[in-house]
Amino acid sequence: MWALLLLFAILLPILLLSILVASVAAGIALLRRRGTGARVQFTGILFAYAALMILIGVFLAASGVGLIAKAGLAEAASKDFSYDRPGFQSNVNDAIREDVVYGVVLVVLGAVMLVPHIAGAYALRDRQAPGAATVSRGFNLIGLATATIGFLAAGGTALFQVLERAADKNTSGWQDYHPGEPLVFAVLLGALCGWFAYRLWGDALRSIDAIAKPEDLVTAP
Repeated sequence: MWALLLLFAILLPILLLSILVASVAAGIALLRRRGTGARVQFTGILFAYAALMILIGVFLAASGVGLIAKAGLAEAASKDFSYDRPGFQSNVNDAIREDVVYGVVLVVLGAVMLVPHIAGAYALRDRQAPGAATVSRGFNLIGLATATIGFLAAGGTALFQVLERAADKNTSGWQDYHPGEPLVFAVLLGALCGWFAYRLWGDALRSIDAIAKPEDLVTAP
């Protein structure tokens, strides 16, 4: 399944690698702070944990929405646009049901991760968790990088398949290219790119304001 391959073979490894690198950098920064006598507060660690869970939850939920949208597109437009089951209509319907089930499971898993951790992040923000602004910037930067790579992979695949489908001379009713799935994911990941870029731009503006008015500005992921 193309969507699960994108999620588990490309996006999550990139996301986890980025988080690992960011964690090592954060650990070095914390050790340097301890060397200067500054205390590392547990609320800051909790805020970073909440940001990590929110980031993973966002991509899990987006993948689930993508699978459900793929099935909806097949029902609304053409099943051949999203599914490759030539000559076996029952197999197509089974594939649609499987995508809906997988999609619902991923959305539920994403929601389970998102709801409590978003609530916790806002609670910690209200308590002025130290380092929250830095964690928020890292959250947006890692999210933007991961979504951009996924968008380029999905968008390139969708564009290729749409062009090949347009040039396909097969008139049997089932063609060799089915761009519905990568097209749906390209749209979703493009939207995530815009959301993370908007938040990152807001962080940049707040950093400029902080230079003019040095104060600890705290934002939730």
